[in-house]
Amino acid sequence: MKKTLLKIFVPVLASMSILSVSAPEIPAAPVGLDIPVVSKYVWRGIEANEDPVLQPSLTVDFGSGFTFNVWGNMDLTGYGGKAGYGNRSGEFTELDLTGEYSRSFGSIGISAGMISYIFPGLGATTHELYGKVTAELLASPALAFYSDIDEIKGSYFLLGVSHTFALAAGVLTGVDLGVNLGYGSGSYNRGYFGVDKAAPVDLVASVGFPMSLSGFSITPAAQYSAVLDSEIQTALDKKGYFAASLTLGLSF
Repeated sequence: MKKTLLKIFVPVLASMSILSVSAPEIPAAPVGLDIPVVSKYVWRGIEANEDPVLQPSLTVDFGSGFTFNVWGNMDLTGYGGKAGYGNRSGEFTELDLTGEYSRSFGSIGISAGMISYIFPGLGATTHELYGKVTAELLASPALAFYSDIDEIKGSYFLLGVSHTFALAAGVLTGVDLGVNLGYGSGSYNRGYFGVDKAAPVDLVASVGFPMSLSGFSITPAAQYSAVLDSEIQTALDKKGYFAASLTLGLSF
């Protein structure tokens, strides 16, 4: 069953945005809408689609620390035809529903939630529980875990650092830098890669250039995702991926 799940999920699984390994951020306004176009998309070391995709994300802040996010992946080409899940150009191949509760204790932030992954047309779903701790310190360190409670029954751990270099008033508001290190448990790596051991999965370095315009924002960004373990590299036949994105952001 795990091999079947891998065949279904690898071509289409894209639970997060281009920096997809972290839970959705709470928007400054009660409702936030992001509309990224991504040159290809990579999720936890997996090249889910080598062609451009559209990945809209809607986050609602209910107050008192509760947020709900709906995220979707839409194929923009016929990539699915050669990947084995059918030509789905112009269709959503995945919908993710995330409920989260967050609290702050001084400079420490703690959040926990659940992600439901839904794959329209494939009859496949899975769920993850996650938790995250962040600190408002130099380099903004963050530690998170994501635990699949369905077919995979494995965990993915994330250690990240990030920093924004703020710029003087103008269209370009800053430069965002980030580095994330991902580590998979033995059951996680066995389920997704057929590698029966716990091991580092990926290292992602990213840069973004947020620009503030009248009533909305635009953020060009780029990332490189390196696959770290040699056996996982062999399983994927890849050592790394470069991807670029352009995101339109709106708040209501």
